Amino acid sequence: MKNAQTPKVSIGIVGCGAIAELYHLPALQKNQRTQDGIAIAEPNTARRAAMAEKFGARRQTSDYKELLGQVDGVIVATPPLMHYAMAKFFLENGVHVLCEKPLSESSSEARELVEIGRRTGAKLAINQTRRFFPTYAKIRELIAAGVLGRLESITYHDGHDFDWPAASPHHFSAGAKGAWSDTGVHLLDSVCYWIGAKPTLVRSQNDSLGGPEAMATVNLEHAGCAIEVKVSRLGRLMNGFHIVGSLGSIKAEAEDWDEFTVEFRNGSSNRYKVASNRLTYGDFAHPMLENFVEVIASDAAPTVSGESVLGTIELLEQAYQTAVPYDAPWNDELKAWSEQEQFRARVHESDSPKRVLVTGVSGFLGGRVVEAMAQGGLFEPVAAIRSWSRAARAAVYPMKILLCDIMKPEQVDAAVAQVDAIVHCAYTDSRTDIVDGTKHLLEAAAKHSIRNFVYLSSAEVYGPDRQGTVSEDQDLAPLGRPYGDAKLEAEELCRSYAAKNVYTTILRPSLIYGPHGSSWSIDIAKKLQSGNWGLFEGFGEGFANLIYVDDLVQAIFLSLQSTAGVHRTFNVNGPKAPTWNQYFEMLNAALGLPDLRPIASTQSRLKTAITDRVRKTTSFFKARFEDRLMEIYLRGGWAGQMMKRLKNRLDSTPSEGELTDLYARKAVYSDEKIRRTLGYNPSYDLRKGVDTTIQWMLLHELIQEPNRVQRLSALPAGRAASEMAHS
Repeated sequence: MKNAQTPKVSIGIVGCGAIAELYHLPALQKNQRTQDGIAIAEPNTARRAAMAEKFGARRQTSDYKELLGQVDGVIVATPPLMHYAMAKFFLENGVHVLCEKPLSESSSEARELVEIGRRTGAKLAINQTRRFFPTYAKIRELIAAGVLGRLESITYHDGHDFDWPAASPHHFSAGAKGAWSDTGVHLLDSVCYWIGAKPTLVRSQNDSLGGPEAMATVNLEHAGCAIEVKVSRLGRLMNGFHIVGSLGSIKAEAEDWDEFTVEFRNGSSNRYKVASNRLTYGDFAHPMLENFVEVIASDAAPTVSGESVLGTIELLEQAYQTAVPYDAPWNDELKAWSEQEQFRARVHESDSPKRVLVTGVSGFLGGRVVEAMAQGGLFEPVAAIRSWSRAARAAVYPMKILLCDIMKPEQVDAAVAQVDAIVHCAYTDSRTDIVDGTKHLLEAAAKHSIRNFVYLSSAEVYGPDRQGTVSEDQDLAPLGRPYGDAKLEAEELCRSYAAKNVYTTILRPSLIYGPHGSSWSIDIAKKLQSGNWGLFEGFGEGFANLIYVDDLVQAIFLSLQSTAGVHRTFNVNGPKAPTWNQYFEMLNAALGLPDLRPIASTQSRLKTAITDRVRKTTSFFKARFEDRLMEIYLRGGWAGQMMKRLKNRLDSTPSEGELTDLYARKAVYSDEKIRRTLGYNPSYDLRKGVDTTIQWMLLHELIQEPNRVQRLSALPAGRAASEMAHS
């Protein structure tokens, strides 16, 4: 601990975004040597004032150059595109700099900054946080000492839903880089740090189609060691690393900063406990800041110097320059839509496509709608999102993205004023959001003379008790089921706006599956891979009214292009409805898993009843002790492992509602009306849809690599492929 005589330093922070608020400023405030000398440079007046008050900054300015002569060092915490100019200014004026990662996205700029620091004597430090993880330092030591033997492979994957509380849209602005620069630089720098060298780039892939990539895979090689680094902003990957040597290996999660185990090929193992498991990511801001303070006050060397990251920046840049797109068969058909019969007659009606506001873009369906618009060229998408943290998927395309929370009428009005049509497919369980959000959009549509309004309702408006063929002309009433009742109420609201010249088309899709889909794709695949799922005798013979997402998008496009659907309501379904047991069998076979075993109805009921009681009990404790339980869950150990096994069992056992209301439901939602009226023609049968979805899930590491012994084309007679027909 520093004594009272230890000299204090004044540090300025340039940029007051989320990284400053959550990471740097708390560390500055808690450090006794810096807490009285915090200075802030931020052009946004309100943001600057709020951060100055929250963290007790003594100085604040809108111009970072005004910090010169006022501080001993600066932290550059702005978007990467600004790092070079700002760091250069301070280094040229002899001010020590701690720069957020990456130092630059240009290797020539990074080298220039290092040279300026050498010339002026100003030190350049970089926040590569993972180098401060005690486990990472120990791994570097073991590799250097030859404990693992000759390195054979390093695999390091890290993915998350992009939920960074971004204070601005800079992550998705023109020219911004994506997941590879944002997260990949951490992984790439860790690999370079571990092996003490810069590997050679072999191959680079990402999903950018003109905007910042949301996923990237980079393969490298060093001295016979094959290296793969993969990052994603769209969800979890394996989220860890596996280092394999000729003598032993290490497998750990990305943020296992407290301990790891070396498994040797001779059967022995060695556990290394190097830090407390109570540390959090934010705790590593403190040693980084302590080092920077010593750099300023005592001429110490930076723990992570600018020079030490030059190899990382060079590889970062090379990977961007040589990147090729992923093979994405789920997108292959979108580009040809304008040539399909149902669209060809209408595609040339105007010189420019309609600008269409699409709500729910961060979700499964809305995201696919704007992807299809961007790739097919039939419409110009305007993507509506609630916050910038929800933009990662849409932003890979160079499309217009607007903040438009449907519960904020002023945002809705501003967005609707810029478009020609609206597709409302925002998903929520809230009755208020469903009904009032729809009303806000309809009001804005009426105000701005938007005639074309497509509303995505749901087949749930029919309730669970319908049998046989269900058509749109059946009488409906609230059934006491919140979601279906709210959708029905919103439908009536849409119809009422005909009096205000808003021309609505209401679509009632059945169960949507496909890439990015959770409930009927990812979740069921995981249930099957758990080994606990089966064929539910007496329950699984209800009809799975499954529609591949692109077929529903086709119906939406037809509704936008044809006046024949105005003021009408349509069911939208897939080509044929298998039974649930048939669907489980087909997906199970596509995953290459052992045959599903039949589960007797009495056994299903008993397991479900027991599991539902456990769910209620766990919900009770979760509501009261969620933070503590999550801490135990993430920490691992025997308690964490028990919790994970319980979660797996709960997730892979159907609830009473699923078993009796859904899997046993003998209803088929007829879409004959939309076929006849709009020319809807679904093109994805179940086999094609399942195979395409699995390819997408494999890339995103949502399922394990299947053992394709049983291909879909080789299903045994009498199995899932044999009788896929309506009742």
